[in-house]
Amino acid sequence: MPAKTEQPTMVPLKASDVDTATGEIFASTSCELDTDASVALRWLWVQEHLPGIPKGSLNEKQGFKYRSIDAVLIVVHRLFALAGVFVLPARQQATYVEWPGRNSAIHVTRITVDWQIYGAKGDWITGQTLGEAADTFDKATSKAQTAAFKYLLWPSLSVADNDDNDGQTPEETQNRSRLSREAVSEGAEALRDRVAGMDAPAPRTSEAEADPARVRQAPGLPRGAGPQHPSGAGEGAQHLRALRGA
Repeated sequence: MPAKTEQPTMVPLKASDVDTATGEIFASTSCELDTDASVALRWLWVQEHLPGIPKGSLNEKQGFKYRSIDAVLIVVHRLFALAGVFVLPARQQATYVEWPGRNSAIHVTRITVDWQIYGAKGDWITGQTLGEAADTFDKATSKAQTAAFKYLLWPSLSVADNDDNDGQTPEETQNRSRLSREAVSEGAEALRDRVAGMDAPAPRTSEAEADPARVRQAPGLPRGAGPQHPSGAGEGAQHLRALRGA
């Protein structure tokens, strides 16, 4: 008698089975895999029923959107239970480095994790991922573990967003570039308008040009010895010679 080939009975998700706000799978979803289905087949069932998960979190410092691991776990934890699979870290190896920081040391953890994915029969498949994280307190290791778990789930379950424009610039990047160009253009136009509306400064004139009758008197010279009275130039010169002789 030929060996029985595992043929899973898939129950496709309906729109009513998924919370569009959180991505959570409602309890009405069912899984009708054979009880002797292998863990690999169960994992494929999870992948088959995993909906698109948008990048709903925002990195405020760097201004980009990302898909958090919590957003994925909200969905897959229910699918794991329905499919009869669970994940355990079998081995972890970490290295630690400290970097000098502005106010305190920065703790960097790099971790290698060997994972085992178990099925309902007790069989398992394995995987290995890396994680790296930094923190100024005591959270670097837990952050690195989270990163390692994230990169176990992402490729093995093909986590993606159904609205991703493959081969194109992400929409948020396009919007930032467009807004930056508009801001620069508006700033340049505002500057041109401001310059155009400014009155040209009047040319500066000397005191003699403004009022030839008023010319500064040299210290020690008698009134009338300045250049505005050429007839008194000789008297001024005699007065200077008298001052030097004194």
